[in-house]
Amino acid sequence: MHPRESVFRRSLLVVVVYGMAVALALAISSSMDDPDLWWHLRTGQWMVQHRALPDAELFSAHHAHERWVAYSWAYDLVVYAFHRAFGLFGPVVLSSLVALLIARALFRLLCTISGRAAFAAALAGVGLVAMAPMLYGRSTMFTIWFALLEIHLLWRALVLGETRKLALVPLVLVAWANVHVQFVYGLAIYACFAGQALVDARKSFGAWALAGCACLAATLVNPYGLRIYEPLLQYMEQSRTIYALLEELHPPSFATFDTWIALAIVVAVVVGVARRPVRKPFLLLLFAVAIVVGFRSARDVWFFVATGLPLLAAAIAGAREEMQEKESPALVAIGVLLVAGAASAALGISGTSLRERLALHVPVAASEFVETRAPGRIFNPYDWGGWLLWRLPDREIAIDGRTWVHSAEYIERSYRTWNAMPGWEDDPDLAAAAVVLGPRDQPLTSALSGDPRFERVYQDAIACVFVRLRK
Repeated sequence: MHPRESVFRRSLLVVVVYGMAVALALAISSSMDDPDLWWHLRTGQWMVQHRALPDAELFSAHHAHERWVAYSWAYDLVVYAFHRAFGLFGPVVLSSLVALLIARALFRLLCTISGRAAFAAALAGVGLVAMAPMLYGRSTMFTIWFALLEIHLLWRALVLGETRKLALVPLVLVAWANVHVQFVYGLAIYACFAGQALVDARKSFGAWALAGCACLAATLVNPYGLRIYEPLLQYMEQSRTIYALLEELHPPSFATFDTWIALAIVVAVVVGVARRPVRKPFLLLLFAVAIVVGFRSARDVWFFVATGLPLLAAAIAGAREEMQEKESPALVAIGVLLVAGAASAALGISGTSLRERLALHVPVAASEFVETRAPGRIFNPYDWGGWLLWRLPDREIAIDGRTWVHSAEYIERSYRTWNAMPGWEDDPDLAAAAVVLGPRDQPLTSALSGDPRFERVYQDAIACVFVRLRK
C-alpha cells in the first residue's frame, strides 16, 4: 500500500472514532438538562470574583461557616471559563472537547493492546456508545479520561515492561484529585495493577511500590491537603439516602440502547476471557469490582467499560503487533470539525434552541418572576437548587445539589415534603419560607393549592410560585 494511502486510511478511521464521540457529546449536552451544572458555575464564579478558594460553606444558610471542601474546584473554574467565553454553548463545547480526549485515550489504549487499528476503532466505538449518557460536560467526564490514561500507562508498564511509564501515573492522580472526588477509583486501579505485578514476580516491583506511594502522595497535592478525603467519608455516611433518592445513582434501567450495549460488553468480556484466558487475576478482579459499581449506579457504567474493553482486546486480538500506520493531524482535525458542524446542524443547536431546551428543565421564567415580584427566602426542590444559586445568588434557598453539604436527614426531609408525605406541613424550612418555587407536577404543589398559608401567584408550563400570605 502506498504510504499516503495508508495515512489517509488511518486518518479516516480516527475521524470516525473521534467524530462519533463529538457527535454523541453534542447530542447529550445540548439537551441542557444537567441540574448540577449551575452550582458548579456559581462556585467557579465566586472563586474568580474573590480570587480565592472556598474553605467554609458559602451558599447554604443551614450550614453557614461550616467547613466545606470544594473538591472539584479546578473543574468549577474550567466550566465557568467556558461559560464566560461561550455562554450557553460553554457546556456543549467543553463536553465535546473532553469527549474527544476520551475517544483518543480509549482508541490509543486499545491500539496498544491489540495492534490492530480497525479492531481498536470498532471496540472504541462500542465503548463510546455505552458511555454516551456521561458525555455531557460533568466532571465525571474528566474521571473517565484520567482513568483511561492511567490504565494505558499501567498496561504498558505491566504487560510491555515499560516500567518508566509508572513515573507518569502520579501526575495523572494530581490532576484527577483536583477535578473530581472519584480520584479514589484511580487508587483502586493502581492497586490492582500493582497486585498483578507482584503476582507476576517482576523484578521491578520495587518501582511499583515506590510509584504507589507517590500516587497516594499525589492525591494530597491540592488546596485542601488531607481534607480532600472528607467528602468521601460524608458520601459513605449518606450512601443509603443518595443511592435511594438520586435518579442518576439508580441502577441501569436497561430501557435504553446504551445500557444494552454496556451489558453486551460485560457478556463479551466474560465469554472472551473464558475462551481465551487472560492470566491476570488482579485485572479480572478490577473488572469484577467495576461491574458491581456500574450495575449499582448508572453513572458508573463507564467504569466496567473502561476496565473491560482492554481485557476483551487482549482476549480477542492475541499477540500485539506494532502498527506502522500514522494518522495526519491536519486531516483528522478537518474531518472532526466537519463532523461536529454536521452534527450541530442536524441537532439544531443554536442559541435559541439552547435557551428553549433550558427552559424545559429549569424555572427560567419563574426565576425572573421571583426576582422582581416575590422577595424573601425560597423553598425549592433539590434539582432546582443549583439553578437558583446561579440565577438568584443573593437569595436564600432551602437546598441545592451539593449533596455532601446537607445531611442525609435533611435531604430525606426535603424529598418527603416535596412528595407531600405525612408531616409535610411541619417542615421547618417550608414554615420559614416566604416563597415556594417548584415543579407544577409535584405533589407538594397540588397540596399547597389548598393550604391557607400560601397563595399561588405564578404558573407556567413547568413551574409554580406560591407566596406566603400575611396574617
